[in-house]
Amino acid sequence: MVARIQSLEGEVSIGMEAAGAYHSLRSSLKEAGLFVSVINLLVMKKYASTAICKGKTDKLDSVRIANCRILVC
Repeated sequence: MVARIQSLEGEVSIGMEAAGAYHSLRSSLKEAGLFVSVINLLVMKKYASTAICKGKTDKLDSVRIANCRILVC
């Protein structure tokens, strides 16, 4: 996955939820020199609750995470 992300053109930044299962992935991405932001779950929940379009799917969650500008590193 790291190689695929590195092959993308332009600036790449990765945002992920602060869930324990992702810590090893975060470490691998950072070691590869990629920009990774960890988003606080409570902040993300409050941000998502302000959305006009309600719903809970993986695709919708990923768009919300990508658009969230309140990041905790």
